[in-house]
Amino acid sequence: MKVDKRKTLIKMEKLNLKNFFVKTIIVWNVKIFQKYLLWSQILEYSINYFDHKEDKCVISKNFCIVELLLLIIVHILVQKFKHFFHQRLSQEKTKKVTKMNLNLSIKVESSLACYFYHTLKNEYKQLQSLEDHDNYFEVSAVIDGINNRLLFITYYKNISVFELNTF
Repeated sequence: MKVDKRKTLIKMEKLNLKNFFVKTIIVWNVKIFQKYLLWSQILEYSINYFDHKEDKCVISKNFCIVELLLLIIVHILVQKFKHFFHQRLSQEKTKKVTKMNLNLSIKVESSLACYFYHTLKNEYKQLQSLEDHDNYFEVSAVIDGINNRLLFITYYKNISVFELNTF
């Protein structure tokens, strides 16, 4: 099956979120630092929808809102998600922060499912289309910088940097 790259964005919008995370693996890293929970996670998935291509996904380190960046073939898409545990944490503000963080880390480590719920209506915002002639084998991406506003995408012989606040 050959995939038309121009129609990829339209097909992605038609995907159901439940079907999208069928083969999801989440690796969590939870740390406690000065009464704040600093966390980072990497989400990698592979779906059969796009002719058995491997797709990458990056999640920012912001605790309340998670920006999910989908690198699908040659499109970079942004979608906002809300963290599952954020609502629970905001309701338990009266408890000690260390105890709350400990409970959260236990729950997160014991779970390998995707605990995000969608805050938008399957709306993807396209950042930029990458060039067709570039090699995207083993592409990787990191969100970092001041206030996690920079997206670094590395692939063979190239590195791309995007400022997320402009999109």
